[in-house]
Amino acid sequence: MRLFIAVPIPAGEAFTAATRTLHQIAPGAQAVPKGSWHVTLRFLGEIDDGKEAAAAMAEALIGIPPVPASVHGVGAFPDSHRARIAWAAVDAPGLIDVERRIRQATAGFGNPPERRRFAPHVTLARLRQPGDLQSWIEAHQDIRFFKGTLNQVVLFRSDLGDTGPVYTPISVVALRGSMKPTRPGSGESR
Repeated sequence: MRLFIAVPIPAGEAFTAATRTLHQIAPGAQAVPKGSWHVTLRFLGEIDDGKEAAAAMAEALIGIPPVPASVHGVGAFPDSHRARIAWAAVDAPGLIDVERRIRQATAGFGNPPERRRFAPHVTLARLRQPGDLQSWIEAHQDIRFFKGTLNQVVLFRSDLGDTGPVYTPISVVALRGSMKPTRPGSGESR
């Protein structure tokens, strides 16, 4: 199985609108399937059985609270004039700790962990040929895709198909933070 760990981003019309206009500038762009937007924390690659990776992920996230986040503006990798990937910017400082914990907990699974500094983003589309997206980036610099709380981390299986990848959740961990201790007789429960 080809696996990766990510934080899903709730679907919104702005994702569809941004990729629609991207197709006008870069007709060969392959958009991420609707509703599959996420921030990748760790790409594991081919693993026979994801159960151990799922258990390590769950253990690493104990006590982690939901992460406030804003997804707004766009950019491109490696740069706007030779773009291969169009992305949406993610402002969520709490994801840095989540990514670090995931990377450490799953270091022994699949591909070696990424050495580059974690740069939270949502991939919107991949371009078959490098393209100049400078005008698209300028036109979408103020677009807001999402503002709210990210409250789960998912181990996904990725199956490559004719129309692009299909992502299937294998294991989901809810970010809940530390549980409030109960007072005897207070009627509160964990």
